[in-house]
Amino acid sequence: MKNKLTWFFWLAVIGGAAWYFMHRHQTQGTAETQQQQKDAGITALALKYNAVTNWEAALPDRGGSAQLFSLDVSRALIHSNGQPVLIIMDLTDVQDNGGIYSAVFSKDDFSNGTFLLNLGLNCTPGQANDLLKKSGANFSQTYAVVVRLDEVRRPRIRLRVGGDGEGERVEIDSDSIAFFGRGELLDAVQLP
Repeated sequence: MKNKLTWFFWLAVIGGAAWYFMHRHQTQGTAETQQQQKDAGITALALKYNAVTNWEAALPDRGGSAQLFSLDVSRALIHSNGQPVLIIMDLTDVQDNGGIYSAVFSKDDFSNGTFLLNLGLNCTPGQANDLLKKSGANFSQTYAVVVRLDEVRRPRIRLRVGGDGEGERVEIDSDSIAFFGRGELLDAVQLP
């Protein structure tokens, strides 16, 4: 009887270990398959618009904690031939300003200097509605976004002192790590 219990014990241990490794392999396979599908979707989107995907490689490496300039980010994102850029970003807002629709996306970039990128993108009413539908029930609001930008700049704070119209104007350049861009949303695909 003791021999049978020992035999069942080892059979249960071996069966449990086999189940664990099979389940782990299946889970890893699923994650790899999802990543491959995500990558294929991003590649197809970039090919559809002939979009630049390696824009971050165009950012200069100024070494250490040196900050990027507006011109650096602008040159990486705005192309004289009008070629769009594909960026992985998070949807932060959808707006209707008197019939002119826009979507706001943001990205925290830590690959080549630390900076924040916020884009206000004009879009069609259909694109705005699609963004509202897709992001409503899903916690993830990360998108592969194809954009054509008109400008990229660092925010500037402007103060006016005095109330009679004769007051002095003071402009303060921000040491902010944030850049703001404006342009057109060509397409956006929500990522899993």
